Amino acid sequence: MQITIRSAQHQLLLGVGHAEPICGDVLPVHDEHEVRVLLGPGALEDLALRRVRQLAREVDPGLDDRLADDQLLKRVVQWIHDGRIRLWVEQPPVRATTLSALPDEEAFEPLLSQPEPELSRVAFQVLERHGGAPVPGVTLSITLPDGSVTEQRTDDDGLVDLRDIPEGTCSVRSERNGKHRGQSVVFTGFGYFVPSNVRAAAGWSRSIIDALQPVGQLAIEEQASALVRVVEHRVATGDTLESIAEAHGVTVDDITEFNWGTTDPAAVRAALSSEVGCHVRNPDTGALEFSDDDEPGIIAVPLPFECSERVTDTRHIFQVQRPRPRPRWVFSL
Repeated sequence: MQITIRSAQHQLLLGVGHAEPICGDVLPVHDEHEVRVLLGPGALEDLALRRVRQLAREVDPGLDDRLADDQLLKRVVQWIHDGRIRLWVEQPPVRATTLSALPDEEAFEPLLSQPEPELSRVAFQVLERHGGAPVPGVTLSITLPDGSVTEQRTDDDGLVDLRDIPEGTCSVRSERNGKHRGQSVVFTGFGYFVPSNVRAAAGWSRSIIDALQPVGQLAIEEQASALVRVVEHRVATGDTLESIAEAHGVTVDDITEFNWGTTDPAAVRAALSSEVGCHVRNPDTGALEFSDDDEPGIIAVPLPFECSERVTDTRHIFQVQRPRPRPRWVFSL
Protein backbone atom coordinates (compact mmCIF):
# COMPACT_ATOMS: atom_id res chain seq x y z
CA MET A 1 0.00 0.00 0.00
CA GLN A 2 1.28 3.46 -0.91
CA ILE A 3 -0.20 6.88 -0.19
CA THR A 4 0.63 10.38 -1.37
CA ILE A 5 0.25 13.27 1.10
CA ARG A 6 1.19 16.93 1.32
CA SER A 7 3.32 18.22 4.17
CA ALA A 8 3.91 21.88 4.95
CA GLN A 9 6.23 22.32 1.94
CA HIS A 10 6.57 18.98 0.18
CA GLN A 11 4.72 16.23 -1.61
CA LEU A 12 5.45 12.97 0.23
CA LEU A 13 4.99 9.32 -0.65
CA LEU A 14 4.79 6.65 2.04
CA GLY A 15 4.68 2.93 1.34
CA VAL A 16 4.41 -0.26 3.38
CA GLY A 17 7.07 -2.89 2.83
CA HIS A 18 9.82 -2.85 0.19
CA ALA A 19 7.88 -1.98 -2.97
CA GLU A 20 9.34 0.78 -5.11
CA PRO A 21 7.35 4.01 -5.53
CA ILE A 22 4.68 3.91 -8.20
CA CYS A 23 4.97 7.61 -9.10
CA GLY A 24 7.64 9.69 -10.86
CA ASP A 25 10.61 11.68 -9.59
CA VAL A 26 10.97 11.05 -5.87
CA LEU A 27 13.92 10.71 -3.53
CA PRO A 28 14.07 8.35 -0.54
CA VAL A 29 14.44 9.94 2.89
CA HIS A 30 16.47 7.98 5.43
CA ASP A 31 17.81 10.62 7.79
CA GLU A 32 15.84 10.41 11.04
CA HIS A 33 16.02 14.15 11.65
CA GLU A 34 14.59 14.91 8.19
CA VAL A 35 11.84 12.35 8.73
CA ARG A 36 10.90 14.02 12.02
CA VAL A 37 10.78 17.43 10.31
CA LEU A 38 8.64 16.18 7.43
CA LEU A 39 6.23 14.34 9.74
CA GLY A 40 6.48 16.58 12.77
CA PRO A 41 3.62 18.20 14.73
CA GLY A 42 1.79 20.74 12.61
CA ALA A 43 3.40 19.57 9.36
CA LEU A 44 0.32 17.70 8.09
CA GLU A 45 -3.26 18.82 7.49
CA ASP A 46 -6.21 16.79 8.77
CA LEU A 47 -6.72 15.15 5.38
CA ALA A 48 -3.11 13.95 5.29
CA LEU A 49 -3.32 12.71 8.88
CA ARG A 50 -6.36 10.59 8.01
CA ARG A 51 -4.45 8.98 5.15
CA VAL A 52 -1.42 8.35 7.40
CA ARG A 53 -3.73 6.72 9.95
CA GLN A 54 -5.10 4.48 7.19
CA LEU A 55 -1.55 3.47 6.24
CA ALA A 56 -0.72 2.82 9.91
CA ARG A 57 -3.65 0.39 10.15
CA GLU A 58 -2.06 -1.53 7.28
CA VAL A 59 1.09 -1.96 9.38
CA ASP A 60 -0.73 -2.57 12.68
CA PRO A 61 -4.38 -3.68 12.23
CA GLY A 62 -4.82 -3.44 16.01
CA LEU A 63 -3.93 0.26 16.08
CA ASP A 64 -6.04 2.17 18.61
CA ASP A 65 -8.20 4.69 16.69
CA ARG A 66 -8.10 6.94 19.75
CA LEU A 67 -4.34 7.37 19.45
CA ALA A 68 -3.49 11.08 19.36
CA ASP A 69 -2.10 12.49 16.11
CA ASP A 70 1.31 13.33 17.59
CA GLN A 71 1.65 9.82 19.04
CA LEU A 72 0.59 8.36 15.69
CA LEU A 73 3.29 10.33 13.86
CA LYS A 74 5.94 9.26 16.41
CA ARG A 75 4.98 5.66 15.76
CA VAL A 76 5.18 6.16 11.96
CA VAL A 77 8.62 7.78 12.33
CA GLN A 78 9.77 4.74 14.31
CA TRP A 79 8.36 2.38 11.67
CA ILE A 80 10.29 4.30 8.99
CA HIS A 81 13.44 3.95 11.11
CA ASP A 82 12.74 0.20 11.44
CA GLY A 83 12.14 -0.20 7.71
CA ARG A 84 8.48 -1.19 8.02
CA ILE A 85 7.44 1.98 6.17
CA ARG A 86 9.44 3.76 3.47
CA LEU A 87 9.32 7.50 2.84
CA TRP A 88 10.06 9.41 -0.36
CA VAL A 89 9.88 13.13 -1.08
CA GLU A 90 9.17 14.70 -4.45
CA GLN A 91 11.99 17.19 -3.86
CA PRO A 92 14.83 17.08 -1.33
CA PRO A 93 14.18 18.76 2.03
CA VAL A 94 15.81 22.18 2.20
CA ARG A 95 18.59 22.17 4.83
CA ALA A 96 19.74 25.19 6.81
CA THR A 97 23.24 25.03 5.29
CA THR A 98 21.73 25.09 1.83
CA LEU A 99 19.51 28.07 2.58
CA SER A 100 22.49 30.27 3.41
CA ALA A 101 23.92 29.58 -0.04
CA LEU A 102 20.74 30.39 -1.95
CA PRO A 103 20.12 34.02 -2.89
CA ASP A 104 16.48 33.37 -3.74
CA GLU A 105 14.88 30.21 -2.39
CA GLU A 106 11.77 30.64 -4.55
CA ALA A 107 13.83 30.51 -7.73
CA PHE A 108 15.06 27.03 -6.85
CA GLU A 109 11.74 25.59 -5.63
CA PRO A 110 9.96 23.65 -8.41
CA LEU A 111 6.17 23.81 -8.54
CA LEU A 112 4.56 20.93 -6.70
CA SER A 113 1.92 18.88 -8.43
CA GLN A 114 -1.63 19.20 -7.14
CA PRO A 115 -2.47 16.81 -4.26
CA GLU A 116 -4.43 13.77 -5.25
CA PRO A 117 -8.15 14.10 -4.44
CA GLU A 118 -9.18 12.14 -1.39
CA LEU A 119 -11.20 9.12 -2.51
CA SER A 120 -13.85 7.54 -0.37
CA ARG A 121 -16.56 4.90 -0.41
CA VAL A 122 -20.26 4.76 0.38
CA ALA A 123 -22.77 1.95 0.62
CA PHE A 124 -26.55 1.84 0.82
CA GLN A 125 -28.38 -1.24 2.04
CA VAL A 126 -32.12 -1.92 1.92
CA LEU A 127 -33.24 -4.27 4.72
CA GLU A 128 -36.63 -5.43 5.93
CA ARG A 129 -37.43 -3.72 9.21
CA HIS A 130 -38.56 -6.94 10.89
CA GLY A 131 -36.02 -9.73 10.55
CA GLY A 132 -33.37 -7.81 8.60
CA ALA A 133 -33.83 -9.69 5.31
CA PRO A 134 -32.11 -7.91 2.40
CA VAL A 135 -34.20 -6.53 -0.44
CA PRO A 136 -32.56 -7.01 -3.85
CA GLY A 137 -33.51 -5.34 -7.11
CA VAL A 138 -34.29 -1.86 -5.74
CA THR A 139 -33.21 0.87 -8.16
CA LEU A 140 -31.49 3.86 -6.51
CA SER A 141 -30.46 7.06 -8.26
CA ILE A 142 -27.44 8.41 -6.36
CA THR A 143 -25.99 11.91 -6.74
CA LEU A 144 -22.30 11.81 -5.77
CA PRO A 145 -20.36 14.61 -4.02
CA ASP A 146 -19.01 15.86 -7.39
CA GLY A 147 -22.56 16.24 -8.76
CA SER A 148 -22.47 13.20 -11.05
CA VAL A 149 -25.43 10.82 -10.93
CA THR A 150 -25.31 7.03 -11.05
CA GLU A 151 -28.23 4.60 -11.13
CA GLN A 152 -27.67 1.31 -9.32
CA ARG A 153 -29.74 -1.71 -8.26
CA THR A 154 -29.30 -3.43 -4.90
CA ASP A 155 -27.65 -6.85 -5.10
CA ASP A 156 -28.67 -10.11 -3.39
CA ASP A 157 -27.51 -8.66 -0.07
CA GLY A 158 -29.62 -5.52 -0.59
CA LEU A 159 -26.43 -3.50 -1.16
CA VAL A 160 -25.26 -0.78 -3.49
CA ASP A 161 -21.53 -0.35 -2.83
CA LEU A 162 -19.74 2.57 -4.53
CA ARG A 163 -15.95 2.78 -4.32
CA ASP A 164 -13.30 5.31 -5.36
CA ILE A 165 -15.69 8.25 -5.22
CA PRO A 166 -15.01 11.81 -3.99
CA GLU A 167 -15.33 12.45 -0.28
CA GLY A 168 -18.41 14.40 0.83
CA THR A 169 -22.16 13.86 0.90
CA CYS A 170 -24.56 12.06 -1.42
CA SER A 171 -28.28 12.24 -2.07
CA VAL A 172 -30.47 9.27 -2.97
CA ARG A 173 -33.76 9.04 -4.83
CA SER A 174 -35.97 6.14 -5.88
CA GLU A 175 -38.94 6.46 -8.23
CA ARG A 176 -42.02 4.25 -8.27
CA ASN A 177 -41.75 3.86 -12.06
CA GLY A 178 -45.25 2.42 -12.46
CA LYS A 179 -44.78 -0.36 -9.91
CA HIS A 180 -47.79 -1.37 -7.82
CA ARG A 181 -47.96 -2.26 -4.12
CA GLY A 182 -46.86 -5.84 -4.64
CA GLN A 183 -43.72 -4.68 -6.45
CA SER A 184 -42.76 -2.09 -3.83
CA VAL A 185 -41.35 -1.72 -0.36
CA VAL A 186 -42.18 1.21 1.92
CA PHE A 187 -39.46 3.22 3.67
CA THR A 188 -39.93 3.17 7.47
CA GLY A 189 -36.71 4.73 8.75
CA PHE A 190 -32.92 4.69 8.82
CA GLY A 191 -30.96 1.89 10.47
CA TYR A 192 -27.46 1.88 11.94
CA PHE A 193 -24.33 2.50 9.89
CA VAL A 194 -20.70 1.38 9.92
CA PRO A 195 -18.30 4.22 10.80
CA SER A 196 -14.78 4.29 9.43
CA ASN A 197 -13.09 3.11 12.62
CA VAL A 198 -14.53 -0.40 12.25
CA ARG A 199 -13.62 -0.83 8.60
CA ALA A 200 -10.88 -3.18 7.48
CA ALA A 201 -7.63 -1.38 6.70
CA ALA A 202 -7.86 -2.21 2.99
CA GLY A 203 -11.54 -1.34 2.76
CA TRP A 204 -14.77 -2.94 3.84
CA SER A 205 -15.03 -6.68 3.51
CA ARG A 206 -18.30 -8.50 3.03
CA SER A 207 -17.49 -10.58 6.14
CA ILE A 208 -17.65 -7.42 8.27
CA ILE A 209 -21.02 -6.49 6.84
CA ASP A 210 -22.34 -10.03 7.32
CA ALA A 211 -21.19 -10.08 10.93
CA LEU A 212 -23.09 -6.90 11.69
CA GLN A 213 -26.40 -7.90 10.14
CA PRO A 214 -27.53 -11.44 9.22
CA VAL A 215 -28.71 -11.67 5.64
CA GLY A 216 -31.01 -14.13 3.92
CA GLN A 217 -32.55 -14.76 0.58
CA LEU A 218 -35.95 -13.66 -0.64
CA ALA A 219 -37.99 -15.64 -3.12
CA ILE A 220 -37.77 -14.17 -6.62
CA GLU A 221 -41.46 -13.27 -6.64
CA GLU A 222 -40.97 -11.26 -3.42
CA GLN A 223 -38.09 -9.17 -4.71
CA ALA A 224 -38.93 -5.49 -4.87
CA SER A 225 -37.99 -2.99 -7.54
CA ALA A 226 -39.43 0.22 -6.10
CA LEU A 227 -38.64 1.98 -2.83
CA VAL A 228 -41.33 4.49 -1.91
CA ARG A 229 -42.68 6.63 0.87
CA VAL A 230 -46.39 6.18 1.49
CA VAL A 231 -48.96 8.59 2.90
CA GLU A 232 -52.21 6.96 4.02
CA HIS A 233 -54.97 9.41 3.11
CA ARG A 234 -58.27 9.16 5.04
CA VAL A 235 -61.00 10.04 2.57
CA ALA A 236 -63.62 12.62 3.50
CA THR A 237 -66.83 13.92 2.01
CA GLY A 238 -65.99 16.12 -0.96
CA ASP A 239 -62.73 14.35 -1.77
CA THR A 240 -62.06 13.07 -5.28
CA LEU A 241 -59.17 11.07 -6.65
CA GLU A 242 -58.15 14.22 -8.52
CA SER A 243 -58.14 16.39 -5.38
CA ILE A 244 -56.21 13.76 -3.39
CA ALA A 245 -53.61 13.46 -6.15
CA GLU A 246 -53.23 17.24 -6.44
CA ALA A 247 -52.83 17.64 -2.67
CA HIS A 248 -49.86 15.26 -2.67
CA GLY A 249 -48.26 16.30 -5.96
CA VAL A 250 -48.91 13.02 -7.80
CA THR A 251 -51.29 11.92 -10.56
CA VAL A 252 -54.50 9.91 -10.35
CA ASP A 253 -52.77 7.16 -12.34
CA ASP A 254 -49.98 7.09 -9.73
CA ILE A 255 -52.58 6.37 -7.04
CA THR A 256 -54.65 3.80 -8.93
CA GLU A 257 -51.62 1.95 -10.35
CA PHE A 258 -49.97 1.72 -6.94
CA ASN A 259 -53.09 0.66 -5.03
CA TRP A 260 -54.77 -1.61 -7.55
CA GLY A 261 -52.37 -2.12 -10.44
CA THR A 262 -54.73 -0.60 -12.99
CA THR A 263 -56.02 2.64 -14.48
CA ASP A 264 -59.13 1.03 -15.96
CA PRO A 265 -62.16 3.04 -14.72
CA ALA A 266 -64.36 -0.01 -14.16
CA ALA A 267 -61.66 -1.82 -12.19
CA VAL A 268 -60.96 1.32 -10.14
CA ARG A 269 -64.67 1.70 -9.27
CA ALA A 270 -64.80 -1.93 -8.13
CA ALA A 271 -61.70 -1.42 -5.95
CA LEU A 272 -63.11 1.77 -4.42
CA SER A 273 -66.17 -0.19 -3.40
CA SER A 274 -64.51 -3.37 -2.14
CA GLU A 275 -61.27 -2.00 -0.63
CA VAL A 276 -61.95 1.63 0.32
CA GLY A 277 -65.57 1.09 1.35
CA CYS A 278 -67.18 3.71 -0.88
CA HIS A 279 -70.98 3.32 -0.79
CA VAL A 280 -72.42 6.74 -1.56
CA ARG A 281 -73.47 7.44 -5.14
CA ASN A 282 -73.98 10.78 -6.85
CA PRO A 283 -77.75 11.16 -7.28
CA ASP A 284 -77.36 12.62 -10.77
CA THR A 285 -74.60 10.50 -12.31
CA GLY A 286 -74.66 7.38 -10.16
CA ALA A 287 -70.85 7.58 -9.71
CA LEU A 288 -69.31 6.53 -6.39
CA GLU A 289 -68.30 9.40 -4.13
CA PHE A 290 -66.10 9.55 -1.05
CA SER A 291 -67.78 10.00 2.31
CA ASP A 292 -66.76 10.60 5.92
CA ASP A 293 -68.50 7.28 6.69
CA ASP A 294 -66.42 5.14 4.30
CA GLU A 295 -64.66 2.27 6.07
CA PRO A 296 -61.77 1.64 6.11
CA GLY A 297 -61.68 4.77 3.96
CA ILE A 298 -57.91 4.68 3.40
CA ILE A 299 -56.10 5.31 0.12
CA ALA A 300 -52.32 4.87 -0.02
CA VAL A 301 -50.56 7.72 -1.82
CA PRO A 302 -47.09 6.74 -3.15
CA LEU A 303 -44.34 9.37 -3.06
CA PRO A 304 -40.77 9.13 -4.38
CA PHE A 305 -38.17 8.18 -1.78
CA GLU A 306 -35.63 10.96 -1.30
CA CYS A 307 -32.86 11.64 1.21
CA SER A 308 -29.85 13.93 1.20
CA GLU A 309 -26.70 14.65 3.20
CA ARG A 310 -25.65 10.98 3.30
CA VAL A 311 -21.95 11.21 4.15
CA THR A 312 -19.35 9.03 2.47
CA ASP A 313 -17.13 6.58 4.36
CA THR A 314 -20.38 5.16 5.75
CA ARG A 315 -22.86 2.35 5.17
CA HIS A 316 -26.41 3.73 5.27
CA ILE A 317 -29.32 1.44 6.10
CA PHE A 318 -32.80 1.99 4.68
CA GLN A 319 -35.32 0.01 6.71
CA VAL A 320 -38.46 -0.99 4.79
CA GLN A 321 -41.59 -3.07 5.09
CA ARG A 322 -43.93 -4.69 2.62
CA PRO A 323 -47.20 -2.80 2.07
CA ARG A 324 -49.92 -4.12 4.36
CA PRO A 325 -52.62 -6.30 2.77
CA ARG A 326 -55.70 -4.35 1.87
CA PRO A 327 -58.92 -5.43 3.64
CA ARG A 328 -61.77 -6.20 1.31
CA TRP A 329 -65.17 -4.78 2.18
CA VAL A 330 -68.35 -5.96 0.55
CA PHE A 331 -71.42 -3.75 0.38
CA SER A 332 -74.80 -4.29 -1.16
CA LEU A 333 -75.46 -1.37 -3.48
